[in-house]
Amino acid sequence: MFRQRRPNLLGRGEPTGYPETVTTTWRLAFEDLQHAAPGAAGLLRLLASCAPEAIPLRLLLQPRPGLAGRLGQEVAPVLGPLLEDPLAAGDAIAALRRYSLVTPAADGSVSVHRLVQAVTVDQMPAKLASQWRQAAAALIEDAIPDDSAPPETWPECAALLPHAQVALADGGDGMARLARYLGWSGSYAAARDPQKRVLDARERILGPEHPDIWTTRDNLARWTGEAGDPAAARDQFATLLPVRERVSGPEHPHTLGARHQLAHWTGRADCGPSTA
Repeated sequence: MFRQRRPNLLGRGEPTGYPETVTTTWRLAFEDLQHAAPGAAGLLRLLASCAPEAIPLRLLLQPRPGLAGRLGQEVAPVLGPLLEDPLAAGDAIAALRRYSLVTPAADGSVSVHRLVQAVTVDQMPAKLASQWRQAAAALIEDAIPDDSAPPETWPECAALLPHAQVALADGGDGMARLARYLGWSGSYAAARDPQKRVLDARERILGPEHPDIWTTRDNLARWTGEAGDPAAARDQFATLLPVRERVSGPEHPHTLGARHQLAHWTGRADCGPSTA
């Protein structure tokens, strides 16, 4: 019932010994905050668009070339100063702490209670809430390392993963990079599922034989095999190879790579189920 009727239930909840409802209490705090520190109110709206896990502000609040054009009209003037001026960002975080709306962590992250997030989102008009979700998605995607295979990028990827799962579209490059991180870091089953969602979304948008699909299929087959199903990996590479041969030619490096992977997973499948 809470999931379906969250605004109504929060509007009824009265803490013991206090005359106002949960919604009224946080609305009054937010109104005070908006007058005293508009940047902090904007930051809270950004945080409400993320997951309730620790939010790595040190990664999100960074200058981003070209980001302004991807932000909504009402969001850009509020969020811009927080990205460009570390002092403004620090003041906004401090204000949220004074109102007990965030909990800081030692690594520069903050956490927001999921009910605070819920009330913050519910109090925004739908159009404004959509703009803040779009801003959160842009910041999260830009913060994901371009090459997520090297181990030195994995702590950043791990910190961003829960927020990407909430904010990013399945077919976007950000989710593909995080699936790559999960695979290269050895979380094969965890990589396989988002990689499948990336593939399904890209096929719907681009078509099954678009060049961008091939790498996605290659990665899905690899993580499927490493997750313990070499026969499925073999079958996926067997489907991919004829497409590579037809489009790129039999001697193209990508075709040779697909042929190598097909041989590799055929051998692994013939040896029986993987124990990885």
